[in-house]
Formats: sequence, structure tokens, C-alpha cells
Amino acid sequence: MKRRSFILNGLFGCMTAAFSQPALAASMARAESGHDTIGNPTFPTAWIAALSRRIYLNECAGQEAYLLYWSEKEPFPSLGIGHFIWFPKGVNPSFEETFPQMLAYVSQRYSAPLEIKRYLGQSAPWANRETFLVWSNSAAGENFRQWLMESMAWQTEFILQRFWTKWQQALAEIPLTERDDIRQKSDSFIRFQLGFLAMVDYFNFKGLGDSPQERYQGEGWGLIQVFRSMLWHEGMSEEQLLDEFISAAKARLALRVRLAENKQIERQWLKGWNKRLDGYKKG
Repeated sequence: MKRRSFILNGLFGCMTAAFSQPALAASMARAESGHDTIGNPTFPTAWIAALSRRIYLNECAGQEAYLLYWSEKEPFPSLGIGHFIWFPKGVNPSFEETFPQMLAYVSQRYSAPLEIKRYLGQSAPWANRETFLVWSNSAAGENFRQWLMESMAWQTEFILQRFWTKWQQALAEIPLTERDDIRQKSDSFIRFQLGFLAMVDYFNFKGLGDSPQERYQGEGWGLIQVFRSMLWHEGMSEEQLLDEFISAAKARLALRVRLAENKQIERQWLKGWNKRLDGYKKG
């Protein structure tokens, strides 16, 4: 309890200063009264606060309206601080569905509205984007948006715990011939704040790269693929590490676009993706 309170007190202080939004402050206060421990307690509180701010700004442009979002170019909605995706019935693209996991995790700590919670373990209840947009502007939609604002601390906790658990599992499964190389690269990023932010945000943004489904023509674009392809040597500065990470990530995403079935749509996203990567230098 004491460890969790320490972490969330730091998160509370940094985030309220960054956003000056009462809902965010209230989210941290609610989380502080909980009983769980956050994923990896060795990360400094300021880093976790910066992670929450970075993901909220990257995914939602720092605006409540984008907590409920369905792009015209995608067959599914993206919800919450991390734009967790939820597939309607019959939709099964080559991406990992994350909203049901987040909903189950956060609901155990801060109960979700019944009109959403009753769909735990099921497909998204909206058949198409038009139906979703109507619902998102209804009283039920506003109630859910408010819950997403109030539960931001737990959503950040979910992202960090999911990252740390999956990353340790992935390292254990990587062949020994390359495991030390990838571990050395990742360890060098975990040692400084901007490296930590880059790793976890990219994981939330494009995944780990361990799922065979998240491939175009056999090529992945997740965190593992970025570390595999980035240049690295002992003694690199933090700036050099970030430059190489960003360069490798841009190359993997450019390859994804070239291999995509629908290149025209994905090409439209590439500029925004690259802008997000460049932001890793700024924290």
C-alpha cells in the first residue's frame, strides 16, 4: 500500500501540474486509495507521470473528446487514454485487441458503467462507425467518457504492467543467439527517462512485435523488430540512443507501409507516425 501511494502521489503531483485538469487529479486520488501495487516499482514517479502525459497527448491530443474515437480509415473504435482497440463482431484485423484487457483490469479497481461493463468478454456493441458516433454523443456515451477520464491512473498502470510483463516474456522466448543483444539495447533505454518513454510509448503505439498476426508479408514493426534493426554499441549517449531508435522505428514503419495491402491508406498515416517518433527527443 505504501509503495503504491508513493508512486501515485508522484503521478498525481506531476500530472496535475502538466494538465491542470480536475478530472486527472481526481483520477490519481481515486487510484491512491486502492490496494494494488504498480507493475515495476523501480521506475521513478516522474517517469510514470510523464508516460501518462505522453500517451494521452499522443493518442488523444490531450482532449477528452478523443477518448472515444473511431477513425474513418479503420473498422474498429479506439478507446481510452491509450486508444485501446475493440473489434466489432466479424472484424478481425492483424492487430492485438487491447480494450477488453484494459476494461477487465481497470474495472476491478474502479467499476465501469454497466452499459459497457456488461460487454466484458464480448465484441464491441457497435456494428459500424455511424452507430458508434451516435452513441458516443448520447448520455451513455458521455457517462463512459467521464469514466475514462476518471480512470486515467489505472489505464496508465495497465499499460505499464502489460508492457513489463510482455517484455520479460518476450525476452525469455528470443533465441539465445540474439537475446543478449536485445537485452543490452533495452537495458540502456530503461536507464534514462526519455528512453523509458520511447520504449513504453512505442509498445503501446505499435506493439511488441511478438504476435504472428501483426505481420505484413512476414515482416513486423513492433518494439522487438526496432531493437533488432537499430545500431548500438557500448558507451552511446542518450541522444545517440534515441536517434538510432527513432531511425530504426521509422525504417520499420516505412517497410510496413510498403508491404501493406492497402498502401494508400497506410501511407497517409506515415507522416503522423514519424512526427510522434520525433517527439521522443522532447519527453
